[in-house]
This record gives sequence, C-alpha cells and structure tokens, in this order.
Amino acid sequence: MAEAVRHAIETSEHLAVQAGTGTGKSLAYLVPAVRHAVTTGSTIVVATATIALQRQLIDRDLPRLVAALKPLLDREPVFAILKGRRNYLCLHRQKGGVADDPQDALFEPAALWAASGRFAVWLLSVAAAYFLRYFLVQFVGDVAAYISPYKSSKFDEVRGRIQKVGLDVGKVVYGLDPSGTKGYPNYSKILVVGHSLGSVLAYDTLNAIINLENTGAVPGRSVVGRTRALVTFGSPLDKTAFIFRMQRQDELREQMAAAMQPLIVDYDQFRPPRFTWVNIWSKADVISGALNYYDRPDLPEIDPRHVQNMEDPQATAPLYAHVQYWKNQMLREQLYRLVS
Repeated sequence: MAEAVRHAIETSEHLAVQAGTGTGKSLAYLVPAVRHAVTTGSTIVVATATIALQRQLIDRDLPRLVAALKPLLDREPVFAILKGRRNYLCLHRQKGGVADDPQDALFEPAALWAASGRFAVWLLSVAAAYFLRYFLVQFVGDVAAYISPYKSSKFDEVRGRIQKVGLDVGKVVYGLDPSGTKGYPNYSKILVVGHSLGSVLAYDTLNAIINLENTGAVPGRSVVGRTRALVTFGSPLDKTAFIFRMQRQDELREQMAAAMQPLIVDYDQFRPPRFTWVNIWSKADVISGALNYYDRPDLPEIDPRHVQNMEDPQATAPLYAHVQYWKNQMLREQLYRLVS
C-alpha cells in the first residue's frame, strides 16, 4: 500500500485502498506522504472522516512516525491539526452568533445525538426482531403445528407421536395397567396442569384417558373421580375451537364432541361439581384466551362446572405475558387451593 500511495502521489493519480482494521493503513499512507513533503518542501493535507481518526493521527501515529524518520531525514517533520471553522473560536461566535456553514465540522453535537438516537432505535428494532422470531418459533409455531386440523398436514405424524407420549404418561399417572404387572402408582387425587401447547396436550390426554376408561379396558380406576382439576394457563385451546369453527359449518360443540372429547359431552358424568377447570389467560398474551366454547351456552357462569376463566392482572407485558404466569401470584394461589 505504501508503494501504491507513493506512486499515486508522484503521478498525481487517484488511489482507493481498502484494508482491515489494525493492518497499518495510517502508516502506509503517512510514510510516503511525509517523504514527499520533506523532499519537495510542500505540504500534505490528510482529510479524515471522523474527529476520532484525526486524534489518532495527531496523538499517536504522527508523533511516533516523525520520531522514527528524524534520523533518516536529518530533520524532524512538522505537523499540525486543522479543524473546521466551527471548531475554533471567532469574534462572531464569541458574541453569540451562529456559525453560517454547518458543513465545516466533522461531527456536530446535534448530529451526533441524532446518530446515537438512530443507532439506539436500530438496536432496539434488532432486539425486538430477535425476540419476536424466538416467540413465533418457540410458541406460536409449535401451537400452530400441533392444532392444525388437516389430516394431510405434514405435522399430523408428529402430532400423533406427541399424543401417544401424552397418553403413555397419562396411563402411568392414572395407573391404567390392564395386566397389573407394571407396578403403576395409584394416586387418589390427580391435578392435570398445562401451559401453552402443554395445555392442549393435557386436555387431549385427559380426554383420551377418559375414553380409554369408557372402553372398559381398565375397570375400576375411576379417572374422573380421581381428577381434582384441570388447570390451563397461556392456553391456545380457544384457537383450537376457532379452527374447528372455520373448517366445519355445523354446530361447534357437536363437532368437538365428535372428535372424542368427553369433557364437553356429558357434564354430569365427566365434569361433576367436584371437578374444576381453571383457565388463566391475559389480553397481553396473544396465544391465550377465554375458553368460552368449552361450555354449554345455557350453563350459568356461577355453575361450578363452568370453565373458570381468570385474567391474570400481573401478566401485562405484550407477548412476554405468555411466560409471566409462572412467576405470578394467581397461578400459585390456584395450584395451592386445588392441591390442599
């Protein structure tokens, strides 16, 4: 680069050079520039894009360079800093006047503040984009894949495997062992809890366990009798109901019942008063919602069999509210009440 700069100076040609940070670009053009100035008795002007680079040349690069060249040139090159007019005091400015040429300064304070503001906005935008991408992939994408109503969906096989795992776990929890040889526990009170997509899986699993009991394959296990409550929070089950409504033209609850969901078929048999369904949601959580479609239209809200839709007053951060439930008081209070 130094040879190229020397040739460009001697031939009065233009030269554009690009190199990485810390590779010595400043010295590469200063050495031939100082040599030309000393040998010809002329002045070399170096224009920098920033005051920071200007200070680097004046405070670090040039002092070291002239000290190293002095023995070779038999004289010490002289250098000086020249700034735009707005960086110097003049009588006009001293008396309160405003500089008339805003282009003289490398960076004005107002411009610097504006640039900092733009950078801050850009940084926040990038952070928001990454958070939104994580939210969409981690939560919305999983939910959309699982509750897709189409059998031809590429997610149908994955959904089936997930439901099988849920059913296998449910069999262990409820002690559904027809052979009686697996040593499953026999809990007297069971609380089914699910968050986000887990709430859909919890609902599907509980329905599947009830259906399995209804076949008579595991008599005497009393699934409904031992289930104290179903607790869903941040649940997209209302979106499941919406998808059923969009894909079918007849009555919604009947279609859901046809999909083997006993929890909405017979309240006296599958949702007795001792069974409680609590659903915690927030308006700031776009995934969650009130589960109004999971109750009979004629069922009064004061009926204990009605889904108890509770809006969490502490889950207020947009999008992030979806995971705020875990640390909030409402979920703790409901779980404590139901297990006591």
